[in-house]
Amino acid sequence: MTEQGRYVLVQIKDVDKEGFLHLDALVRVEAPEARKDHLLHRGDVLLVARGNRNRAAVFAGEIKGAIAGAQFYIIRPKNLVLPEYLAWYLNQTPAQRQIEASLAGSFVPFIPREALDELQVAVPTLEEQRRVVTIHELWLKEQELMGQISGRRQQLVQGALMKAVKPLSPFGKLVETAARAAKDLDDHESD
Repeated sequence: MTEQGRYVLVQIKDVDKEGFLHLDALVRVEAPEARKDHLLHRGDVLLVARGNRNRAAVFAGEIKGAIAGAQFYIIRPKNLVLPEYLAWYLNQTPAQRQIEASLAGSFVPFIPREALDELQVAVPTLEEQRRVVTIHELWLKEQELMGQISGRRQQLVQGALMKAVKPLSPFGKLVETAARAAKDLDDHESD
């Protein structure tokens, strides 16, 4: 995070494809006095309102003076719905289809406010919501660990393969380059 500026700005690039908000690369900006309802609070759900990647993420930080860029809707869930569940649901296929069907604008598509208000959301009990969130978080952790395992496996296999092909030989002894072939042809023709 840069050190200059009155506010910390959350931008589209800070939300990944899984709907995770990366707070480590936020930038500080100088802006006129922000309205209180524009300042982000822990538990706010940010929905990307412009473009083709309308992902939702939860602002879980404790960053004073954090604001969202104009390309976001700031959603403050009521007590009936957990922020993490709402963000998860908004990123699921049924909600994404509804969002996609409502997009307006030809050059840069956007979600009209009225369409957001009309969006249908499944709201199970708070206990069920917690289960969904927990399972989703475990699945994300599993995906991260599987990626790490895959990376380590690749290193292991590559290391074993490199050991199997030793000793090394100079490249020039293994291949015939075009220059050497041309020289040999010239030498042969001059004989």
